[in-house]
Amino acid sequence: MFISINAAAKINLHLEIFGIRADGYHDLVSLMQMISLYDEIRIKTMSPGERDWINGGSSIPMRENTVFKAIQVFREKTGIREGVSVQLFKRIPVGAGLGGGSSDAAAVLTALDRIFETKLKRTEMNALGSLIGSDVPFFLHSAASIVMGRGELVTPVKPRTDFKLLLINSGFQIETSKAYGWFDSFSARHKAHPVEDRRMEIGEVYKKNGISEWNFSNSFLKVIESRYPEIKQARQTLKSMGAISTGLSGSGATFFGIFATRKEAERVSMHFRNLYPFVKVAEPLEMKPIPVLKSNNELLGNTG
Repeated sequence: MFISINAAAKINLHLEIFGIRADGYHDLVSLMQMISLYDEIRIKTMSPGERDWINGGSSIPMRENTVFKAIQVFREKTGIREGVSVQLFKRIPVGAGLGGGSSDAAAVLTALDRIFETKLKRTEMNALGSLIGSDVPFFLHSAASIVMGRGELVTPVKPRTDFKLLLINSGFQIETSKAYGWFDSFSARHKAHPVEDRRMEIGEVYKKNGISEWNFSNSFLKVIESRYPEIKQARQTLKSMGAISTGLSGSGATFFGIFATRKEAERVSMHFRNLYPFVKVAEPLEMKPIPVLKSNNELLGNTG
């Protein structure tokens, strides 16, 4: 038997960067939403004495791989030493601002907790996630959340599913650390550190306003578009073709358009499919994916 779990991508409907913390990270407030774009992860235990085996994914060195990190922090927390086999089927573009690596790590933590029946508390899982990456705690919670601090403060909100998304990525990667450096150089003065009222304000807009009334933004947008003007041009095209609004996910390079219906998003996607290597219509998720126990015979099945 093995555990199969989908690791969902995310978009940042809102991302606001504030002052630099004492630990060197930036404080932020972000509204994140999981979407219907997934990596698939299959995990099973191995015989005693066998070493961990991770197959698939990107060319990232093993010790920088978030899946490897998730296994290590789980072991340090639980004391479990049994080897695990991980098969990763990557579908979320790497370095695209869609949280693929963070989602993979959260999915592995969730699956390991299920396999070994450790029943870790949410606070314990959240702490493990924070050791891996700033976005990991979000993927351990609701399909939509407001995230604060460096990403460790997660407030779930009831997910909205009354809109569709057109995701576009031009194929290049943007390292988050570089993007923050560009932002610091671009912004001579930082905003004051966020307060609780800001979280509540964003939550109210998300829950109560119509999609056309959302006034969300991304602090990275101006600096990224100054370096990659093609993103600005493509977003303007999205808007002219009927997108209710457009945005940048994370620090890029994926940008998106919000539409009222899938039919509209599909129509506009046809314009971009011959221009960009990654164009996908996606939907916001109502709930985060859960681990599923499967038989070994299903390992030979279609991986999608």
